[in-house]
Amino acid sequence: MIDHPLIRQILATLALAGAFLAIPTPVGAESNKELHTLHPVSPAIHGLMAQSRITETSRPAPPVKDRKPARLDPVRKQLKGLPKHNLQAARQEAAFARRVLAARLPAPDRPQKPRLLEGWQIRSIDGDTFAVGTERFRIRGINAPETTEVGGFSASQRLDLLLREGPVLVIPYGQDTYGRTLAEVYVNNRNVSDVMKEEGHDKPQQGK
Repeated sequence: MIDHPLIRQILATLALAGAFLAIPTPVGAESNKELHTLHPVSPAIHGLMAQSRITETSRPAPPVKDRKPARLDPVRKQLKGLPKHNLQAARQEAAFARRVLAARLPAPDRPQKPRLLEGWQIRSIDGDTFAVGTERFRIRGINAPETTEVGGFSASQRLDLLLREGPVLVIPYGQDTYGRTLAEVYVNNRNVSDVMKEEGHDKPQQGK
């Protein structure tokens, strides 16, 4: 043991200096420990929040109800492909065709797809028959004289002029025994058969 007063004083001074010079614990580590101690559920909360976001993102969209397409009436559906020129006349003919087809005949005699023609496409054959290209049409409701019969030439001329007065709406009804397309024919909302009969171009019926 050292009893010298000077040495004891030096040792005491060094001990005191060592106490003041001691290195403290890093603040960051202690702060992290305190943070985890004060908020032990924070990671769990963050995990739940993340899971909630994933669930919302992956949740499927509600199913969209199938919408049934709007049903077009037969005439409008069939006239969609008609020529775009002369639209006003086409609309008038379509409206008239709806009225004509409103109350139709029995199923075997129902009309087929309507067609809209221009006069320059048509070639008259006689007073009740005309052709479009290689297809021949026989007008329903009239029996005009043949061109070799009395009144046949004038009936053929009148039909040719009548079919050039405007767009011609043709409503087919199948074919006859000669392979001709039976059809109701309208020009400017007028039934061609009725016009021809009113003007006296129909062949008189036997027995009258």
